[in-house]
Amino acid sequence: GSSASTTAYVFAGDGTASKTGGGSWGSISDARLKSNVSALTNALDKINSLNPVTYTWNIQNSEPTVGFIAQEVKEILPELVSESSNKAEDGTPYLTLKMGDMLPVLVKAIQELKADFDAYKAAHP
Repeated sequence: GSSASTTAYVFAGDGTASKTGGGSWGSISDARLKSNVSALTNALDKINSLNPVTYTWNIQNSEPTVGFIAQEVKEILPELVSESSNKAEDGTPYLTLKMGDMLPVLVKAIQELKADFDAYKAAHP
């Protein structure tokens, strides 16, 4: 007989998630599924404006971790922030960060740094 493959996902109270069998999450990124593509600009300025912090979650036995405050990121990179279906006591949705979407911003910031460095080296042989 044939056996079906099942992937289980574990969602933790601290906002993290994992696949029980390990491996990458992956996502479709095919150009044929995209429109209005334009170059990312001023990535270095945006990255420099972010405020990385350390914190603990408001749950029992939470260990210190590092990250960002979604409300602060929303001011700089609103496309990385979305509203959760979970709501706070006041009825407003919690904000979530699409951390994987920060990778292109980081790559562009590195490219901008490289261009600045190359220009500096050319001007100061």
